[in-house]
Order: sequence, then structure tokens, then C-alpha cells
Amino acid sequence: MVGTLAAGAVTVIGLLATIGWNQCFIAFHLIYFQPDTRTFSTTNTLIRLFLSNFWSDSAMAVSSITLIRGFI
Repeated sequence: MVGTLAAGAVTVIGLLATIGWNQCFIAFHLIYFQPDTRTFSTTNTLIRLFLSNFWSDSAMAVSSITLIRGFI
């Protein structure tokens, strides 16, 4: 039951992220971070080390693993 619920939640969030990654990224940071702490200069080391593709690929990997584990 809990696994199915987790798989369903990940599926819905995954679809929303696929449709509008930027909006989901912003919403995530508005929920989990204090105001004005999520934006960095393009010269910031964090931004240079972890490009946008890293975060979208990481989100896809975590979602896929959670989805698979939810059905097991």
C-alpha cells in the first residue's frame, strides 16, 4: 500500500517536472529554502560544478529508483 502510494506520488511529480522543469525547480526551492538563498551568480562555484543538467538527471534517477522500489 505505502509503496504504491509512493510510486503514484513520484509519477505525478515526475510528470509535472517533465512538463515544466523550471517551475518545479523554483517551487521546490520556495518550499525547502529560505527566501533569497536559492539564487547564485553564474560565477559561483556551486553553479559551475553542478550545472542544471546535473539536477534534472539526479531528480530523474531518484524518481526512477523510488518508482521501481515502490512497485517491489
